[in-house]
Amino acid sequence: MKSFAELNKPTDYNAIPQDSMSSLVNFIKNKGKILLIGPTGSCKTSAVYAIANGLDLEVIEVNASDIRNKEGIERTVGSSANQRSLFSKERIVLIDEIDALSGMEDRGGAQAIASIIKSSSCCIVMTANEKDNEKITFTKLLPPRAGKQEKVHTFIPLLHLENQEKVEMEQQQHFEEIYITLTKKNKAS
Repeated sequence: MKSFAELNKPTDYNAIPQDSMSSLVNFIKNKGKILLIGPTGSCKTSAVYAIANGLDLEVIEVNASDIRNKEGIERTVGSSANQRSLFSKERIVLIDEIDALSGMEDRGGAQAIASIIKSSSCCIVMTANEKDNEKITFTKLLPPRAGKQEKVHTFIPLLHLENQEKVEMEQQQHFEEIYITLTKKNKAS
């Protein structure tokens, strides 16, 4: 027996009431790479499937909490993002629960995803659950044993996002950890 949510999930993206659906459709049509952040049950994953259905695209879904280390991500996500579809359809790679990447068993997972995003020619959609006032540390964004160059290449885009008022960065003292938070303005949109 199917659940209520399963029986009532949208199959057409025009049935999803969010204002930003047309922007998401355009991102997907243009093979964009996007991160969807929202509370559990806000139709992030359903929206991707509804758009794929409407545009006749194949969806390859990977749950980041299931495959979290570099080798596993490269094997599943990397191969999905770079191979042709069995049915010659364009595809969307959906990485669900990207915010589940953390801890020792995830070594290299985030960096593997970043590398795949840069090299992939297909659309990649990642989803994350919104957590109020959650901060991420700069160290968590870095590959293991990151050198000066990796740190600079990670930090520069963060400065850009802070200048656009999309993230806030704070540091208690010089040379200590930097904490990054999504701005309240960004959370409301």
